[in-house]
Amino acid sequence: MKIGHPNFHLELDGKTGALIGFNSNGLLKNPRGLALFELGLRDQEGRLICIESSQYQDFQIQENFESGVTVLNLVYRNCSVLPNDCSVQVRIPHDGCQSFWRFYVRGIDDSVTLEWIDGPRVYFDRSLRTDGGACEIFWPANEGCLIDDYAQREKAGYKPRRIDYPTPGVWGFYPGDCQMQYLALLGNEQGGVYLGAHDAAHGPKGVEIFPAGDSLLRFAMQVFCGGQVKDGAYEMDFDIVLASLQIGNWMQAALVYRDWMEKDDHSLPVKLHSNSDLPDWYVQSPVVVAYPVRGDGDDKGDLNCNEYYPYTQALPVIEKLGKEFNSKILALLMHWEGTAPWAPPYVWPPLGGEQIFYDYVQALHEIGHLLGVYCSGTGWTQTSSILQYSCEEQFQRENLDRQMCVGPEGQMYSVICNGPKDQGQRIGFDMCVDRQWVGDTVLREIEKVIQADVDYLQFFDQNMGGGPALCWSKDHGHPSVPGCWHTDAMLELLEKIKHATSKLQTKPLIGCEAAAAHPFISGMLFNDLRFNLNWQWGKSVPAYGFIFHEYVNNFMGNQVCTNWWIDHEKCPSNLLFRIAYTFSAGDMLSVLLKDHGDIHWDWVNKWSNTPPVQQSVIDLVRNLNIWRVAYPEYLCFGKIMIPDRLDSGRGYQLIRRDGTIIKYDSVLSSKWESIDGHCVQFLVNFLPQEQSVTFQVEPGHKINFFTAPDVKGIVLKSSQLHEIMIAPLSAVMLESSI
Repeated sequence: MKIGHPNFHLELDGKTGALIGFNSNGLLKNPRGLALFELGLRDQEGRLICIESSQYQDFQIQENFESGVTVLNLVYRNCSVLPNDCSVQVRIPHDGCQSFWRFYVRGIDDSVTLEWIDGPRVYFDRSLRTDGGACEIFWPANEGCLIDDYAQREKAGYKPRRIDYPTPGVWGFYPGDCQMQYLALLGNEQGGVYLGAHDAAHGPKGVEIFPAGDSLLRFAMQVFCGGQVKDGAYEMDFDIVLASLQIGNWMQAALVYRDWMEKDDHSLPVKLHSNSDLPDWYVQSPVVVAYPVRGDGDDKGDLNCNEYYPYTQALPVIEKLGKEFNSKILALLMHWEGTAPWAPPYVWPPLGGEQIFYDYVQALHEIGHLLGVYCSGTGWTQTSSILQYSCEEQFQRENLDRQMCVGPEGQMYSVICNGPKDQGQRIGFDMCVDRQWVGDTVLREIEKVIQADVDYLQFFDQNMGGGPALCWSKDHGHPSVPGCWHTDAMLELLEKIKHATSKLQTKPLIGCEAAAAHPFISGMLFNDLRFNLNWQWGKSVPAYGFIFHEYVNNFMGNQVCTNWWIDHEKCPSNLLFRIAYTFSAGDMLSVLLKDHGDIHWDWVNKWSNTPPVQQSVIDLVRNLNIWRVAYPEYLCFGKIMIPDRLDSGRGYQLIRRDGTIIKYDSVLSSKWESIDGHCVQFLVNFLPQEQSVTFQVEPGHKINFFTAPDVKGIVLKSSQLHEIMIAPLSAVMLESSI
């Protein structure tokens, strides 16, 4: 049965309520009437009980009409597994292409706890674009990922899995490595499908794509419900939006989420141009230079002190790079902890003691540069797998098992960076951020570091997107299954940290690994991007910047493990591409050092490996950063817009180690709008040879073409096809006016 209006309708199975399709031009497929939703409940022993909509014996559809809105109630009764009734309310306004879904569960027995709801389930053809299909998928992992070959997603590391215990580091978890709470099926001119949770409380969710039999895939929006069941009933207090996209591309999907966020979400900080929490250096766009003071490029071996220790040994390299980049530098240290590398939560005092660390901070500040440090977030280290370091005695003496995240059956272990020597960094657990002791411990460590005048503290490295691990403890005082309380606990901790940093004149910033997930942006305004991780599964796209750039700028990061997937020998310009990609996403640039002050490909890459061509990297960083410094109204404070079309005449390929390729343009383009409504478009040629671009100027408009910030623009007339040349390793700016 079809329900809706001419511009938008749903097609439901009248006997089961299964979603068969809607006006998505045939993109949705569910010929077997697979389930509309699934509930996850825990019994008193913590075992998971799953109930699909097909396991209710009675079903009916109630259709009503309000002013300009069709309202459906899908009612499911007499569950064959456990006593409960479930109803789904669907609102379809007649003036748009969206539907708004809410789930209600009643009659939940005291013997079980409702943990999550996964729905509405959207099914579509498994054959994506690489297999001759019409579509690709947008997945909000690591700032944004397009998947056009599901087999690539399945064969890569971190295969799709339902969110459960223990919390994974790199999977479809929101708020975490998935920084946004929406998915999209994209068919270009054929249209698209958007599925998003418009949840301003930002409760935890699984946001994934799963197989549904041999020929179909499905979206999962696994909403955790802990703490929201009252008197045996759960009522969803936000909408899950199922919408039709007229044009099926990732930017159109991001617009739906951005429009909702700007209208209805009050968790965002003030926009950057008005944010008094920012230090002065933020708008000066320092180049981040990351390096370890122990070891030779990874976490293996004896990790002896290297040429950058004592800390001041790095000063000549930092000064040299500052001059070559013509930029302020933020030196970002790894392996500096006096405990052990990546051995949370304790980091202080620094390796070698406080005084030599202070000396380096002061020396950097005296020459106009900055210092940041990596930490390892809310993990707990029993023993280091890198050095001789143990907290086992303290753990037993203080009964710290009471502070750790616990699974639903009482189990306690961690998978984030855990493992024996040569497989992980430590053996330990995840701490529960809802515990007072945990918050106090984290805050004390942060206060020790920022009192040393450090400018940036990436304390929440290994908390992807800033998301802490989930906890099922029945003894901590929080609900026994995850829910909004989990996000609230992290926000409370970030607020305490913000209070501590605000007392300091230097306004040090706190950050995490990957961009901060949506609810955590206000507490983490500078973060270490992880878009490179997406290349094991698909193609990175800057959806995060498209949505959030006016509120936060991040930096390119240490690009950890890029060499695991990308073949540096077959595409030696890939580091240049990554730098240009970062610039086009509106973020600050960074490089990673190996020995002798040389720039390396990425972290977890031995220094003995051949580095990239140094001068090309230096030239590109310098040539791009001068634009960031000259035009902060766009590249620091501006909003990303859908770019005007142009033709660069050629493409660019990233080559994976398995021989598959990822296609991009050889000239990257991004369009920006300032707060006063002016628009510009930047074009980046990241290759070491000149490239041409052709485009049409709209009738009645003119374009000012700038080859450098300090060069007078050339006026390009309207209604003409123009070809411009872009010098190697540089960017140009097109300023549109009427």
